[in-house]
Amino acid sequence: MPTKSKIQDETFLFTGTLTEFTRDEAEALVEANGGKVLSGVSAKLNYLVVGEDAGSKLEKAKKLGTVKIITEKEFLKMVPKDTSIAKSPEAKSKKDTSPKNDEKSTAIVMGDFEVCDKEIIVSMENVKKELKQFGKGWVVPTNDQLKMMYANRKLINGYSKNFYWSCSSAGSGFGGGEMFWTINFKNGNYKEFFERVELAMRPVRLIKK
Repeated sequence: MPTKSKIQDETFLFTGTLTEFTRDEAEALVEANGGKVLSGVSAKLNYLVVGEDAGSKLEKAKKLGTVKIITEKEFLKMVPKDTSIAKSPEAKSKKDTSPKNDEKSTAIVMGDFEVCDKEIIVSMENVKKELKQFGKGWVVPTNDQLKMMYANRKLINGYSKNFYWSCSSAGSGFGGGEMFWTINFKNGNYKEFFERVELAMRPVRLIKK
């Protein structure tokens, strides 16, 4: 059985200026590993991660007495090793783990899935057809997978565009047609787009256990 993450089922709050990562990245790491981010200090808070020039939240946590106050580096030690990006040995041995026109391409392991190091510009209307070039098993990431990819974007092969598709529906628009959630990989913001819009997409594939 896989080891339970130290973050899983724990609650976190970040305060002060972070230097190891952005606030969005830190919160995405928590959520990607089964934890929860709170909006304020309370009896429900387990960990307060303190950056530079921490203010009133730190003082309130000290007075409460039940909150564990940790640094950014201590927080990073709690992140499971499989959240850090590593090359997949399986990906190196299979030609269908990446587009057929690039035999040197390798996938990247991230939690229980792997991310292709190639991306395409595509509309969600045409994504099924375009995914065929990547081989068996590759799909559009879910919103949760996309959040984890954003949190680790600096550790892998980089993202050249702004908005990246997820397969998570954002409902129907006023003019008809389905909308899907995206994440802006420049700042972590969420935005819904119509399926006919062409944006970047990086496929993922679940790792078989």
